[in-house]
Amino acid sequence: MNEEKKISAEEAIRKLNELALEAGKSRLNPQTGYLHHCYHPGETELHVTIPIYENMLYAYSLLKSKTAENVNEAKALISGLLCFQSQEGEFSKGNFPIYIHEFPQCKDRLLGIRLLPVMLWIYKQFSHVLGEDLCSKLRNSSISLFNFCKKTSEEKTVPLPYQLTVECAVNAYAATFELDIKNTETSTASFTRDCLDTHSQGQILTALQMQYEKVSESPWKFIWDFLENSYDPNTAAYVGPAAQLYQDRLQPEVTTMDLHYAAITGVFPDRLNDNSIVMLRACMIQPHNDSLKLTHSQEDRGVSDGLLWHYLKGDGCSMSAINSSLDRELSDWKGLLPFRMVWGDENHVSTLVAQGGNYQTLSADLHENEASLVYVLSEEVDVENREQCREVILSFDRNETVEIDVNGIRATTFQVGDEINVKSKNIKTSILFSVIEGDGDFFGHIMPGNRVSQLALKNGNRFNAYDWQLFLRTLRRSKNCKIGVRIKIKVT
Repeated sequence: MNEEKKISAEEAIRKLNELALEAGKSRLNPQTGYLHHCYHPGETELHVTIPIYENMLYAYSLLKSKTAENVNEAKALISGLLCFQSQEGEFSKGNFPIYIHEFPQCKDRLLGIRLLPVMLWIYKQFSHVLGEDLCSKLRNSSISLFNFCKKTSEEKTVPLPYQLTVECAVNAYAATFELDIKNTETSTASFTRDCLDTHSQGQILTALQMQYEKVSESPWKFIWDFLENSYDPNTAAYVGPAAQLYQDRLQPEVTTMDLHYAAITGVFPDRLNDNSIVMLRACMIQPHNDSLKLTHSQEDRGVSDGLLWHYLKGDGCSMSAINSSLDRELSDWKGLLPFRMVWGDENHVSTLVAQGGNYQTLSADLHENEASLVYVLSEEVDVENREQCREVILSFDRNETVEIDVNGIRATTFQVGDEINVKSKNIKTSILFSVIEGDGDFFGHIMPGNRVSQLALKNGNRFNAYDWQLFLRTLRRSKNCKIGVRIKIKVT
């Protein structure tokens, strides 16, 4: 960690809000006065949809800036947004539509739960500046929203981060709005798959901040300990197992957990300056009153919802693995990283991932500066299918420091048994492919491409290649076939 970049906790919270403000203002439409954004953009970057959640976040960031102009803008924004709360309907009363134009339809019951912390903090921290009329409307709206969320979470199971948000809101809303609700403790869940998802991790901490001043002293200390141990001071990033983590161009996408890490450590890596829509959530982070015990080496393993995971954090390079099958029927399979290697610094986080291909299962065995991957290939392969015959794929970002050779010679193809050497900033990696069961003919390629978790392939970027890919193309093989990949790492 670069100590020169470290700022105080108070400065960190202020800077996070500045990032949220910038993200909001850059998406503000002067004609409507609202922030425009679409969760599923099409061929154009011109967004005409107005989301409730992001606009409420923007209003909160305006209030936190504490300038008269921004406070007045926030009051007008909140007043307008509250008009779109559903006032009737057995299943939607108290909820909000995803976009303003969908009113009175409320298609997402989880949206209301995401709004719970925003509404709470706005009322709790700024009711004195909203004015009597708007303050009363916000109070009534917040209570109605809370009743909806409590009811919907009791009627049907919701994912852990949402369930925890409702549970923490029970006590927080009861105290803030003087509701006659019995105080409850949050249920201490087991270490589920959600705990391996950086989006969910951030949402969990945001929820816990409604109830606990120090997460490290709460019943959820186990999640705090995990996040503390899986934070890498060298890259200022999470390096634990990744059940849901995507790539945004040349670096891992910024998630809410990155924002929490910045608040806790006072270190803001360069990738937090990308002005993504996620930055709006930075305003939600409250002072943690906690600090991380920074370590440069750590190892942990466990099982979460059937996923066997393991990570090994080292000073210079970290690795993580999730032993899993390849199931494209799952909606989130593109975010699951069976093997991930992380190195670099706060300016650039480099990653190498084993993801995609044509296998039944992929398992990884991690040791200090070495990893062994075993692919159990699918029984059937269509060698005429350009994508399916790429059965084993490794991807790493095409940053300007990368140099690749095969047996010491620059090449774009290789054979099983050849040594592929990848040199990047502060690291040298040698990769060796082998057939460990069955037989076949394979041909290796080194070429530009994209990992399946790449998010940036939209609009003008859809033909860009952000990765180098090493993959084995199958020419012929037996049904029962296992491919081994040995990765050796030398930190320079």
